[in-house]
Amino acid sequence: MRLYIASDFQCSLGQLDKLSKSIKKTRPDLLIFCGNILVPGIMFQEWETAIREGRRARRNLPTIKEEIERGKNIFFQFFKTLSLTGVPGLIVPGDSDAPLQYLQDILKNFQPNLLYLHQDKIDWDNYMFLGYGGKIVENEGFVSEEHFAVYYPFSMLRYKFRKFKYSMYPKVFILNTPPFSNLDLDRSEQHTGCKSINDLIVEFSPFLLLSGSANSRQGIDFVHNTWVINPGSMKDGKFSLFDLENSEYYAESF
Repeated sequence: MRLYIASDFQCSLGQLDKLSKSIKKTRPDLLIFCGNILVPGIMFQEWETAIREGRRARRNLPTIKEEIERGKNIFFQFFKTLSLTGVPGLIVPGDSDAPLQYLQDILKNFQPNLLYLHQDKIDWDNYMFLGYGGKIVENEGFVSEEHFAVYYPFSMLRYKFRKFKYSMYPKVFILNTPPFSNLDLDRSEQHTGCKSINDLIVEFSPFLLLSGSANSRQGIDFVHNTWVINPGSMKDGKFSLFDLENSEYYAESF
């Protein structure tokens, strides 16, 4: 099975035609999208400011309502482009894909071709795909957020995955947040991932882990006997291909 792996679209509507052509040209069996259709904006800034000031974030600001409407349009255009390729796809949200409820509602228009895999799993061609989007944080006292941003404590991810620990099928993790590796380093060589995900790899032994968010990196790494892929930023025209049967990886661009 040949996977087309992408992430970090980041509102780049000008890339949609190239994206569609690249999918049709490479003829994958399955699309995987690791999140970040949108970029952090006014909503995220309001949420961060409210946390610092010890108050509730304001949902009804006119600028926030306008940003939500723009985001809904981008969600629709992005999913429509993927759906029209005719290739089935699995989708998880990124930390900036908020409010999450709107993404879910719009994606329903493109089912069953595009499936929402966030906090869920599906068995596909003798592999188990497990999805968990959003930013995963180490702080176990952190309260999850899905309106202004998409953030969760690591404990929620582990709890959701644990009942699939002993699956008979090889596991493929689809995340937005990367583990620590050579692929989550930013331009100043600092890790941007979640170290607890490395512990998850050790505990669950997935065959493959796919993640986004680290925009400056593209490639494949081998972490605790698990293949880890950062497909690169779709905004920059980057994506990756992976053949599950032969473990063949290709870093691509359009």
